[in-house]
Amino acid sequence: MTNECVITDYLGNNGDIVQYTCAEATDIPYGTLLELVDPRTVKKVSGAGCVIAGIAAEEFTGGQGRTTIGVYTNVIYKGTIIGGGSATLGSHVRSAGATNEITVMTTLDQETGKDAGYSFETGAAGDTVLVRLKK
Repeated sequence: MTNECVITDYLGNNGDIVQYTCAEATDIPYGTLLELVDPRTVKKVSGAGCVIAGIAAEEFTGGQGRTTIGVYTNVIYKGTIIGGGSATLGSHVRSAGATNEITVMTTLDQETGKDAGYSFETGAAGDTVLVRLKK
């Protein structure tokens, strides 16, 4: 998968996995950044600045009758920066539009849940950087 979020550190209790509802027919690869939709349901990120629930903690294959998926909520991961900006140490990042792409937030509106974490290192567009996710 392109720009997969690669987990480097499992924090809390093995990444503090939370179970969410998801569409039964949807394929969700392990390591996918997931968007939260109402009610307590996740899907692959569908646009820039989505409300982030976490990262898929398992491979979910649609069409098998399942409707829940485990989601990491407390990890450090490698994320790919897109766009014209760059991340500096401590920059907050959000979804950038396509699945698993991140970009630096222009305003710190974490209270809306759009925060995909904060950078543990500096990187330019196209680079992967360590990001601390905690939801």
